[in-house]
Amino acid sequence: RRARSHRKPLRLFLLRHGESAMNTRPELIGGRSNAAKLTTRGESQARALGRRLKTVTFHRVFSSTAERAKETARIACQAMGFDASTVVSVDHVLEICQGEWTGKTRALVYNKACLDRLDHEQCFFRPPGVSVVDPLADGSFPAGESQWDVENRMAGFVDSLLEGKSSSEDSAETVAIFTHGIAIKCFLRRILGAAPTFATHCDCPNTSITELRYKPGAHNLDGWIVVRVSDASHLEEFPDDL
Repeated sequence: RRARSHRKPLRLFLLRHGESAMNTRPELIGGRSNAAKLTTRGESQARALGRRLKTVTFHRVFSSTAERAKETARIACQAMGFDASTVVSVDHVLEICQGEWTGKTRALVYNKACLDRLDHEQCFFRPPGVSVVDPLADGSFPAGESQWDVENRMAGFVDSLLEGKSSSEDSAETVAIFTHGIAIKCFLRRILGAAPTFATHCDCPNTSITELRYKPGAHNLDGWIVVRVSDASHLEEFPDDL
């Protein structure tokens, strides 16, 4: 609350990517899997999302550096009439890294001992090892992350969007971030002060819209306001997705 006086108002759209190749393999642990591309269905979902958001004027648009997020941003922006060449890709909003579990079969990894540990550590549990399929720009590999790690990473980026002062709420910037399911849910857990198990029990369909508003000020009614969560009504033409 003390930081609010040094922040500016914001209208924030957290948008999950469309269906990817990894989404069609639910028996596997996806993690980042940054090279996974959209399926044909995912491309159609992205266009539907763009049509849904056509009446919104975005000042800035970001996406994660994962291919499925970048593709979703490009297709959706084209459909909404936003210049896709201006979309900025950032690592800060990538999906959770599942370390050496990335791409492995869930049934083999989530044995009783593992599930007991997950139940005990909840959002602070970190998968072991690194994800060798998701090399970083410097050639190294990302280590497994906890939901708490992702929450802090997402919050750090969003906080950077709030820096500075604005003369009034009417001048609020409208920003879209094309990101990932667990990343969105982890950030929501933070601003809601929800239970450590929140991300596990919150649904976030492909191309769903989570809209938030930030109001600077010290009043109890200021700060983050949740407008909608996991809104996927634009997928009515894809009944299996709802």
